[in-house]
Amino acid sequence: MKACIVFAALPSAAAHGWITHPMSRVELVTHHYKDGIDMPDDNLRYCPSCTCGKDSCGTDGTMWTKGIDEWQKWYDGAGVSVPELKGGEEVDFSFTVTADHGGQAWMMLSCNDTISEDNIWYIMNRASGDTYGRLPSNPAILGWPMATNPGRAKWVVPDGFSCPKGRGVGRWVWKTSNSCNDIYNLGRSTEQFKLEEYLALGGLQLGACTQPCEEFLTCFDFTTDVGPAPPAPPPTPPPPPPMGHCHAISPMATDDWCEANCHYVGSICPTDLCECGTATTTTGGPSPAPLCGVRPPPAGTVV
Repeated sequence: MKACIVFAALPSAAAHGWITHPMSRVELVTHHYKDGIDMPDDNLRYCPSCTCGKDSCGTDGTMWTKGIDEWQKWYDGAGVSVPELKGGEEVDFSFTVTADHGGQAWMMLSCNDTISEDNIWYIMNRASGDTYGRLPSNPAILGWPMATNPGRAKWVVPDGFSCPKGRGVGRWVWKTSNSCNDIYNLGRSTEQFKLEEYLALGGLQLGACTQPCEEFLTCFDFTTDVGPAPPAPPPTPPPPPPMGHCHAISPMATDDWCEANCHYVGSICPTDLCECGTATTTTGGPSPAPLCGVRPPPAGTVV
């Protein structure tokens, strides 16, 4: 099993997942592999769920992020068509999650030829009739608690979507929530969201990430109408500055407990137990996520 830092509950275990429909690159290589045409023959052929590598497709190979000019021969050799996506179309995506750590998932499109973090990515919104795991303030997100992944969801291609070459690349980004929630968008760029809206779905009630969480990605190709690319979306806002140190103001708590449970933006901190100051610097990300969600034992209690 491959552990990763970047689409299941012990923090040390690795989740796994990939898109199966529409046809993704991982699905093509795993279940439509053809000998003699030099298809990628690396770890993902045998472990399609291990999509947590370092590159922009969650892989460690060199071919996975290249353009359709490289991949078309493998679609042709396998007798598989490149998916077609039309503006305004509701697309039913299916995915297999073999170790479900819960989290949030986004679907995004790009008119670029190759796949990288520097692409202009257009985040797709969920279909209005697909109500499972919705966050009120973020219509693009599919959210789910651990072990409740639905295995499918519908996203909508933006109205009037087109690409200059009539083709593009897409990817699914799944940020897991088994150790924290990336509400500040510290990992691969998606969007910020409200912690309370995700926690309302149930499951583990964990706080904000202070560094990129475990992420899984799956890339795919698509054809579309020929035309100008949509305007680039506005940049995502930066994460908020960190808080100052937290300390106990009651004998029922300790400074260490207050630091662990209150020293992050968005914490629901018991104001009768702890007090946090204002940061004097703006370096670094948000402060540590909480270690637990219960009130502490009295100071000096052996637990």
